[in-house]
Amino acid sequence: MKRILPIAALSLLILSACTQLPTDPYTGSYTFKTSGTVTVVVSADVSDEDAVKLEPKVYDLTTEVGRMDIKARGNDTMLVTMNVLGGDVYVFDAELTPGGFRLLPSTRTLRVGTLPEFQVTVSGEAFILDGLLNVNLVYSGSRTVLPSITYSITASNVVCVASKN
Repeated sequence: MKRILPIAALSLLILSACTQLPTDPYTGSYTFKTSGTVTVVVSADVSDEDAVKLEPKVYDLTTEVGRMDIKARGNDTMLVTMNVLGGDVYVFDAELTPGGFRLLPSTRTLRVGTLPEFQVTVSGEAFILDGLLNVNLVYSGSRTVLPSITYSITASNVVCVASKN
């Protein structure tokens, strides 16, 4: 009996070390590049009865590169940190989905062309394809300048591609 207990304890230790969390395929350090477009509509309230809406305009976003770190928080949740080279750091909570994970909505500052800065909400869906982490990002938000002019993001096509370091 005295010999069985150490062997059993060692066996449990080895088995627990081999156990993988569902988040394991995603955790680690990555190098990322993000690029894409947003569609912005400008509207102006001239008076209470009159509102002017200009045609939507598509703006190219400034390409961002940097380091992404994904840390497990539990069996199905993660923390995603994106540190943009020479820029800001963005932090997302994420949860596993079938075939990937979802970035829960987070707020960031976005510069779009010569327009005023936006506080936008960013969310997204991620999956691994051919060894690359692909994140389809969704940007939404609006910015009112002066009492009567509003810039609204009505669509976005933003992709982040990351390779594991």
